[in-house]
Amino acid sequence: MAAESFSFMRDNLRKASKLPWLLLLAARAKFASRDPKLWVIGRRSGVGDGPLALAIEAKSVDPAIRIVWLTRDSSDDQLAQRHGLQYVRRDSKAALQLCLRAGVGVMTNGFSDLRGPAIWGATTVQLWHGAPLKRIGQDRIEPLGAHRSFIRKASSAFEKFWNQHYRYIIAGSETTAGRLASAMAARGGTAVATGDPRMDLIPRGAVTARLTLDALASGHGIEGRKYVLIAPTWRDGGEPMVLPDQASRDLIANDDRIVIFVRAHPHSADIRSLFDMKNVIALSSDDFPDITSMLGAFDVLMTDYSSIAMDFAPLERPIIFAAPDLESYTASPGLYEEYELFTGGHWHQTWTAAFRCLHDLHDDEAMRDKLVDISKAIGSRYHPMGMTGNASRVLMLIRDVTEPCA
Repeated sequence: MAAESFSFMRDNLRKASKLPWLLLLAARAKFASRDPKLWVIGRRSGVGDGPLALAIEAKSVDPAIRIVWLTRDSSDDQLAQRHGLQYVRRDSKAALQLCLRAGVGVMTNGFSDLRGPAIWGATTVQLWHGAPLKRIGQDRIEPLGAHRSFIRKASSAFEKFWNQHYRYIIAGSETTAGRLASAMAARGGTAVATGDPRMDLIPRGAVTARLTLDALASGHGIEGRKYVLIAPTWRDGGEPMVLPDQASRDLIANDDRIVIFVRAHPHSADIRSLFDMKNVIALSSDDFPDITSMLGAFDVLMTDYSSIAMDFAPLERPIIFAAPDLESYTASPGLYEEYELFTGGHWHQTWTAAFRCLHDLHDDEAMRDKLVDISKAIGSRYHPMGMTGNASRVLMLIRDVTEPCA
């Protein structure tokens, strides 16, 4: 199923169109009595990622904390049940009442993960959903004509006001904290580098994820191979194009050493360009909403500008970068650093070249060592605190506010 193309501006304008209702919620929230032991959690892409790691940690440390996940659909409900979490539907009256009483609100995309301004006044924690390489929020470069400049300015002003209500924006490193603070025009001290809770899920979920991939591969009759993940980021108004030439497609399709799993970004259309290859399997965001917890099962990552590269890097495994549209993507939305610097100078201008690199990787020890060294460098910059203890540090930060005498 193709996902709806996402736009930050369109998202902000959608919120602005509901302004009277949002103002009413903000007024109610201002006078709400809040329970520090009641947490509400939401995530646009479903149960998982950093909020799940934080929920698991909070439940284990203090069973008196009541955690309620605001779900979107029946599959979300089932995932919440599987993790032993209480849940209510995000759009229900019960969810609204919970947001008006909760002492803590946790999200990964924005206040719309919960019930907008109804959570203002609580200790609001924005975990975000990855360290950005591409420019986001206030930092995005928009190729707009003069006739749209007013809309852009209005959207930007609304976004700045909205983001002032975060108590904390959590980051995996000081580098990421600076980018998120700039992108969200955050108040000083809001963006903090505690380590990213989502990283805790990678070692925890590795065995289960490998069994899941084994089962998928077995179902296609292609067992006992190395697992490669292709996961490009999203583009405004279209899907990423992973289009190697026919010769390199044939080369990989006939390589009995690998299975390729293709993961489309939740905001992009499904990537269909590789699905006629016999050793390619789709991992849809509908069926697998939490790709982070599965990263430990993959042997190689292929991507472009996605934050999944930063999350995969601490595993110290090869990452193959391909950026055919680097010039246009640098123009809009833009990148926070030079791609050459980020990739250690080892990236490909075409997916054809990237596929040939993948094929050669198995026999070229020097190339493999080089790519592993690049992963180590990325991991040390973006996740210096590693893949354990991150949720614990965020929990301590929250409890210092909600339970200062505990």
